[in-house]
Order: sequence, then C-alpha cells, then structure tokens
Amino acid sequence: MTAPDQVIRRQQALALLKDPQSNVMRNICVTLSCEPADVQDVEALISGLTNLSICFTVKGERYVYRHPGRGTEEIVNRRAETHALSIARDLGLDATYIHEDPQEGWKLSHFIEGCVPFDYSDPGHVARAMQLAARLHHSGTSSPWSFDFHQEAIVIQGMLERIGYPLPQGFQQLRAKIDRLHAHMAADHVDPVLCHNDFYGPNLLVKGDDMWLIDWEYSAMGDPACDIGNFVSQGSGYDPQQTVAILPFYYGREPNQQEILHCLAAVAVVGYYWFVWAMYKDAMGNPVGEWLDIWLKAAQDYSVVALEGYDALNKEV
Repeated sequence: MTAPDQVIRRQQALALLKDPQSNVMRNICVTLSCEPADVQDVEALISGLTNLSICFTVKGERYVYRHPGRGTEEIVNRRAETHALSIARDLGLDATYIHEDPQEGWKLSHFIEGCVPFDYSDPGHVARAMQLAARLHHSGTSSPWSFDFHQEAIVIQGMLERIGYPLPQGFQQLRAKIDRLHAHMAADHVDPVLCHNDFYGPNLLVKGDDMWLIDWEYSAMGDPACDIGNFVSQGSGYDPQQTVAILPFYYGREPNQQEILHCLAAVAVVGYYWFVWAMYKDAMGNPVGEWLDIWLKAAQDYSVVALEGYDALNKEV
C-alpha cells in the first residue's frame, strides 16, 4: 500500500468514529459496556487490503474494531465467518475474537501487544503455521457453509463480465488450465473439512512461542489443501520445491506424490481465485496494487508444474 493510500485509509477509518450514520461508537460502547469518553488512544490500522480497522483503548485494554470494506457484502458470507470465529475461539486458534455482527459485518477483537510479523523464511514460524492448519482440519468441527475457490472465481468472473470489466490478454487460456486442475483435484476425492481459506502470513499473529490465526472472513467447508494454497500463493515467494519442502510440517510425515500434486494444484487454483478477486476489487474502485501480480504469478507458475505432474502420474497408472 502506497503512502497516499495509507493516509486515505487512516482518514477513512478515523472518520467512522465521528460519523453518526456508521454507528461505530454505539457498537463499541454497547459491546464493551462503556461510554464514548472511555474510547481513547484511537488510531487506524492500515495492514488490511479491504476492510477499515480502528485500534483504541477502553479502561486500559486495547481493542480493534473492523468495519467491512466496500463491496465485501457481495463476496463475503458474514454468517459463515461468525460461525467459524466461535469455533476458532473454542479451539484456541484465535484468542482475539470478542463479537461480530453477522448482518452488518462489523467485528470487535482484542489487540495483542508485542506481536512480530510472520516470517516465511523462519522454519519455526512455518512449522507452527502448518500445525495450526492441521489442527483446524483435524478438529472434527464443521460449518453449514462451503467455499469452492474454483466455483467462486467463476462467480466473480461473471460479475466482472456483467459490468464490462476488460479481462486481460491470456485470461481464458489460464482459466482453461485452472479448470483442468480443478478436475484433477476433484478426482483425488479429498474429504472437505472446515478451512480458514485466507491462511497466509498477515493473518498469523506471532508472539514468542504463541501463534494465532485471525480474519476468518472466508472460512467454510472446503478442500484442506486450499489452506496450503493460500499460505503459498499469497506472498510466500516459494517456488514449487520450497512448497514441497514445507508439506511434512502439515502432514506430520513425508507426503506421497498424489498429495504433493494436490497441494501444488491448490496453489494455482487459489492464486487464480485471488487474481480474479483482485480484478473485482479494482472494478469496485479499490485496487490492491502488486498483489494482483503476485496472485497471477502463482496461478501461472503452479498450474504448469501441477499439470505436468498430474499428466506424468496418470501415465504411470
């Protein structure tokens, strides 16, 4: 995010507190049983790509208020998010969650002091992250909702076409590769589990030996490999060999060839979804900058490797 964008985001977030139409102050005071005068040391958080977040103190405790960004009501199921947040809190995966309004989409959380950025190059960070994902996937919990990255990308593509958004050159060829990979993944017959579906560095809070997983906006039942796909495609910088190297942290053993290909395919499919999502955000007047290119590269690079691998595997069978 550029410096001018940061200034705009900060101004937008701080204006929410003063806007009587937003009801932000009312939501905070009702949830925390406090008065407006108790809300102090207000500042805007600018790390998110879409939502507006305000950090503040009430009676010595630090909190974060999340206000949903423009256009998120079209692509985010807030009821599914609220359901998953309760599960995450019960499982000890997210110690920050206090309350979310499933209709309006605003959320109140604890602010955890002293966290450091997640480091994709730190084996300790990566191991703990993979273990968090495995813990969620093996928890036996479920959701009434599902999320299919391939299908959701198709839905967003349709929205873009209806508003006349110019799809880039080579888009249909990439879509054809992703369609093939989705078919391969479906043929692997992996049972759906509760997934986070936005599982990547900025959503992992690290403090000492502790790690928490936040921002459950896209959580629902889905292919567990898609959490691996998110982790890699969203800014890890990993090439396919590096991705294969982290998989034992998740599986607790060396994965077999089909598991490896399934995860590599998931990186491509998930990267493709976020690439299409980025075009939608651009169409809504909220571009995400270099992230669009990061997700496009993941979709392109991993689709080639995964398709080659599946073709070779099928020849052996």
